[in-house]
Amino acid sequence: MAERAKKNVFTYKLDFYYQAIVIYGVTLIAYAIVVGFTKNSLDFVYRDQVVYLLAFCALASFTGLLVNMISRRTIIIEPDKIVFANRFHRREILINAIVWIRIGREKKLKVRGSYKVAKIKLMNRRRVLRLRPSLFRPEDALIEALQAINATVHKNGRLKQTF
Repeated sequence: MAERAKKNVFTYKLDFYYQAIVIYGVTLIAYAIVVGFTKNSLDFVYRDQVVYLLAFCALASFTGLLVNMISRRTIIIEPDKIVFANRFHRREILINAIVWIRIGREKKLKVRGSYKVAKIKLMNRRRVLRLRPSLFRPEDALIEALQAINATVHKNGRLKQTF
């Protein structure tokens, strides 16, 4: 029971997709109303490229929402491992295999959130894993959990062995 209390589950945020669907839908309806009143007809709907473009964007946002709802991406942080899971795949990273975790800003992109990216260096992997905490809910708890793991790694002294 105590082990279950230390298990943190972080789910993928879908807010962006909902907002995009609403924005494209409202823009499509507003455009149809404005142009319909100016032309006194709704025949333009079948021939106007702007309507097609807005409908395509709304459909693409809806498709992205469905794909992400079906995949159900989650991060599970347990006392001895970090699990990256979705409906179809599960990847476990043992805490013992982590060299360091750095939480900072992404230099290439400007992303909202207090911390932009978490880089995780593993012993058996040349490239670092990049994780965007702002894409998961609750963001602050995920950052705290990653910082706690990093403090554990530093306390064990594995950082000095790699340099």
